[in-house]
Amino acid sequence: MASITIPDKSTTDTLTASEFNQLLSALKDGTISITTEGVTVADDGYIQNEDAYISGGTTGLMALSTHAYYSNASWVFPDATAGSVIILGSDAASSQDLVYYTHDGAGSFTERLRYDVSETQLEVTGKLKVTGLFNLGKTQSVIASGVATVTSSYVEIDTEAAAATDDLDTINGGSDGDILIMKILTNSRVVTIKAGTGNIILAGAVDFVMNNVKDKIMLMYTDSLSSWHEISRSNNS
Repeated sequence: MASITIPDKSTTDTLTASEFNQLLSALKDGTISITTEGVTVADDGYIQNEDAYISGGTTGLMALSTHAYYSNASWVFPDATAGSVIILGSDAASSQDLVYYTHDGAGSFTERLRYDVSETQLEVTGKLKVTGLFNLGKTQSVIASGVATVTSSYVEIDTEAAAATDDLDTINGGSDGDILIMKILTNSRVVTIKAGTGNIILAGAVDFVMNNVKDKIMLMYTDSLSSWHEISRSNNS
C-alpha cells in the first residue's frame, strides 16, 4: 500500500504539483491511504469527507452515504452517527437496483426504498405519503375473444372491432395485490363485465354493464385464486 502524507490544507488551498502527481499515481494503482484535512481516500477507493462518502471497493457497490463508508468488505461508522445509504447499481438482490437504506450508526441497516429493475417497480418499506394528486396513468385495452390484457391500474376498455356491445370475461396481466380501475372508451360501445365466466369475480355474482364513460369498477387480483375480485362499482349513467 502506498502511504502519502500531504500537509493539512484549508478549503482555499491547492495541492502542489508534486503532491498532485503523487495523488494521481496512487489513485491509479488503487493502493492508497491518504489523509488530509476533512478528506480521506482509502485503499478500496472510497472518498470520504465529513458528511458524505462515495464507495466502490471489492463488492462492486457504488454508494452515496452519510456517516458511513464501505472499506475492505465491511461498513465503517467513524462517528457512530445514524444516517442513510443510497446504493447505486449493485447489492445482494440485484446488479441494477437502486436502493435507499437507513442505518443506526452501529452496523444495522433497514431498507426503505428500492427500484426493482427486473419487476420495473418501486418498492417502499413502510408508509407512503403523497402530498399531491396521485395519478394512476391511464392505458387502453381492446377486448379480443372476451379477454383484455391490462398493464396499468387505470384502463379504458374498448369492444372488439369497435362493436356496439361486447362481453369481458377474463382479464390478463395481474399479480397479487394489483388494483385495477376500469371504464369504457365511449358511450357508443357498451362493455359488460361478466361475473364468473372467466377470472372475474363480482359482488353477488352480478354482471356489470358499463354503458357510460362515467361508470367505473374497481378490482383486486389474488394470486392464490388466479382471479380478479370486485372491490366496488359505480353506475354513474
